[in-house]
Amino acid sequence: MIVLIVPSGLGVGPAAQPGAPAPGLATAWFSGVTTTLTLGSAVGTHLASPFWGINTADDYSPASQAGLGAYLNSTPVSVIRLGGGDDGYDPTTAIEYQAPTSGVGKYVAVSGLLVNFTWFRAWCNSRTPHCLWMTYLPGEENSTQAAIHVAQYFHSVLRFVPTYWEFGNEPLAWTHYGLNRTQWSTTDALTVSGAAYATMVHNYIAAIRALYPSDRYLGLQNSCACNPTLITTLAHVDGPELSGLAYHEYPWLNGSSSLASQFFGSLSSVRNIPNTTAHMELMTAAGCSVCNRIPIDIGEYQAGPVPTHSPLAANYTGAPFIVASVIQALENNVTTFTIFNIAWLYNTSNGAVKQQGYLYQRILDNMTMGTDYAVAVKATGVGGVFALLVVNGTRESLLLVNTNVTSSLKLGLTSTIFPIGLTGSYYTYAPHDATPTHSTSILLPKSFLVLPEEILLLNNF
Repeated sequence: MIVLIVPSGLGVGPAAQPGAPAPGLATAWFSGVTTTLTLGSAVGTHLASPFWGINTADDYSPASQAGLGAYLNSTPVSVIRLGGGDDGYDPTTAIEYQAPTSGVGKYVAVSGLLVNFTWFRAWCNSRTPHCLWMTYLPGEENSTQAAIHVAQYFHSVLRFVPTYWEFGNEPLAWTHYGLNRTQWSTTDALTVSGAAYATMVHNYIAAIRALYPSDRYLGLQNSCACNPTLITTLAHVDGPELSGLAYHEYPWLNGSSSLASQFFGSLSSVRNIPNTTAHMELMTAAGCSVCNRIPIDIGEYQAGPVPTHSPLAANYTGAPFIVASVIQALENNVTTFTIFNIAWLYNTSNGAVKQQGYLYQRILDNMTMGTDYAVAVKATGVGGVFALLVVNGTRESLLLVNTNVTSSLKLGLTSTIFPIGLTGSYYTYAPHDATPTHSTSILLPKSFLVLPEEILLLNNF
């Protein structure tokens, strides 16, 4: 039996029969490339927490807070990496040091609450289990005393301690290393070496641990999977003390800001997750041979290039890009996959959910998390198809995305891949859909037509 997944809005009436193409879709149906799946071995195990993460923005107005909290509660996101001024912001005084408006000269102290910790604490603690979250120690200042001061503030004043401390953000971009924020200037050129960064991390951990032995630490938040000296030295000096190492990745190719084929092509480029995570693993292992695999996190992820992201990520095209990236992250044992940032999913000003936001809310939130199995895809002449099977007890999810921009897939399933013919649910999202569609508590069919750029999730429960 072949059942056609009918795209919403294309007018298939009650007379349409299983196995027959929908009116107006005969060409697409019969031109679909025959696609088969082969189940591979287990590649890792991930639960929703701590896999799903997101970077927040700096919009914490009262109106935005309630909507943002409600939106996040409708997604699988459990890890929050707080925004808030990076190394220039002092949360204990709510003062951010910014470059002057002229662009040249001494940094200016600007007062303003970039993170409403009172609201955030209430929201985080309202969840069961509580959210996981992280925030900064003042890394660029290289001041152990300042780090202790921040830790004491969160412990004793806010009484809200992060799951992980970070040591500033993207140290390769620092230019004021070792200076108090009050002395920062646009002419500073004080960078940090790998040895200096590792020593700073070592000193911070030793000092804070003496006061708060249960605190945990996430290293690096590097701007890329690069600079072997920095990563290897940090792993060598501090590896056993860290809960993980994080790097940032924004895949792109020439033309990926305007051409969907290039946009999706970056998923197979040297900047993709399989290549960058492998590089991080090699550099980390080279520094800490006695460590039992330091967890690798992607602390920021979105379609590049940076700082001007591909505008294609802001429309539907960004959704299949993220699905393919999620599959790659699961296959390559990324511990936490953190989207940059909330603005690509949810508009905190007006409460509008965006296409990537609907993906998280209505598809990924319904995916089983557990043991991940590689799935090989065979579709002659068609590339850019990604698939993964996840098993947790009797529950299974098959996630597939077709990032090819011209070819449909005639996907046939067998019971060796997924329990077809039994009761389950399927979720789809295609370029013509305003929101994802779904069908629940049905007998799962054996065949699907997966259109170009379409996402398909199958559940057996």
